[in-house]
Amino acid sequence: MDIYGALLNGATLCPVDVKQTGSADLPERLIADKITIYHSTPTVYRYFVNELSSAARKLEFPNLRLVVLGGEKGEPR
Repeated sequence: MDIYGALLNGATLCPVDVKQTGSADLPERLIADKITIYHSTPTVYRYFVNELSSAARKLEFPNLRLVVLGGEKGEPR
């Protein structure tokens, strides 16, 4: 639903296979591709935030306006 909803509204999808490429280049990819909406699972987002906190330089995301988290089954309680 997320894919088709985005495409039917004129968006461009920029999928990233973090299993193959890892999350180290994700911040630079968001900046280079001028991503406006970042949709991720909470686990990948935690890796993304860790990459930001360990970056030697401060990164800014001038085009990013929304972060959407979901699609991951939670731990049983």
